[in-house]
Amino acid sequence: WKGKWHRITWNYFSAGLRVDEEKLLYFIRIKWRGNEYKKIGITKDSAEVRFANHEYEVMETYITTERRPEAQIKEVEDIVLFSTRKHALRDNSLSEMNGGTECRTLALDESKIKLLINKVFNDIDSKWENIGADLI
Repeated sequence: WKGKWHRITWNYFSAGLRVDEEKLLYFIRIKWRGNEYKKIGITKDSAEVRFANHEYEVMETYITTERRPEAQIKEVEDIVLFSTRKHALRDNSLSEMNGGTECRTLALDESKIKLLINKVFNDIDSKWENIGADLI
């Protein structure tokens, strides 16, 4: 517990991200208004629970990560969304969807995204282990 607080940086604090709240990253295929999309996002519950009261249907779950501090999960999400930006949808109707900017085309290869997510987590784990290591 105490170690988590030592790892927080001013940027995370300024962004309103908490280190004591754990969330998970999901990569799923959803159906919304008759169209299917792949979606990357963050939740404190499973994707099925998160979208239970929405008008989308979770068609398939490709990956759900373990729970991590919100700051770590947000960093992974940002990198994955940036890396998959060429698959981002430019459909104006998605502006009505909560999380529409996280939707990607069906052409996005699930296996490559799983590898990317695992690589980013490994890199971030190394970075977080080194933060403050000489101070503690």
